[in-house]
Amino acid sequence: LEPLRTNGITQSEYFNSWNLSGGTLTPNATTSPEGVQNASLYTEDTSTNYHRLNTAAAATNSSKVYSVYAKLADGAVNKWLTIDNGPTAWFDLENGVVGNAQGSVVIDIEPVGNGWYRCIYHNPASTTGGIYIGIAASNGGSGNHTGSGLPAFYAYGAQCEDNVTYATSYIPTYGSSVSRVAESNSVTGVSDLIGQTEGTMFVEFKFNANQGM
Repeated sequence: LEPLRTNGITQSEYFNSWNLSGGTLTPNATTSPEGVQNASLYTEDTSTNYHRLNTAAAATNSSKVYSVYAKLADGAVNKWLTIDNGPTAWFDLENGVVGNAQGSVVIDIEPVGNGWYRCIYHNPASTTGGIYIGIAASNGGSGNHTGSGLPAFYAYGAQCEDNVTYATSYIPTYGSSVSRVAESNSVTGVSDLIGQTEGTMFVEFKFNANQGM
C-alpha cells in the first residue's frame, strides 16, 4: 500500500520531448521493464560536451526524489549513469551499484531484471525542479567529456516526487503530471471467517524506515 504521490515529470517515457545534448535518441529501441518495446536508447556523439538529456518537473519544495529505469547498452564504453538536480550522483550500470553522490544527496539502485536498474536520487536540499540524466566515464567523472560515438544506455520511466524522502512505484505520464491516490485495504462481512468474540489476524508488511511513523 502506497501513499498519495504525484509524478511531476510530464513526459516520463517519451524522451524525445526532453532537451538533448551530446548525442541522439532512438525511441522504442528495446523492451522496457514494462515488458513492452518502449524504452529509448541514448547514443553518444564524439563531441566534447555534456552527454545527457534533461527536462523540467512540476516540483516546488526542497526535498525531491527522482528515479529512472536505466540499462547499459551493448558495447558501451562509458558505464556510469549520472543524475543531476544541482548536485550530481553516479550509478554503475555494469555492476548495479551506486557510486559517488555530491552534497547531501542520497542514492540507491534496485535491480528489476534483464539488466535493468531503477536509479533513485533523493536531494533534500533541491532548489530546482529540473533533472539531467547523462553518462560519464568514471565514478565521479565529469559528464563533460569527449563522447565515444557508441550507444550508451537505455532509459525508461522517469519520475519526480516532490516534498518526500523516498521513492514509490512508477507513475507513468503522457503530457501532464499524474497523481496516484493513497491506497487502502478494507473488508466487511467476515463473520463466516472469524468468530464474533475471538479470532486470529495475520498481517505481513515491509516497514520503510525513510517514511517514519
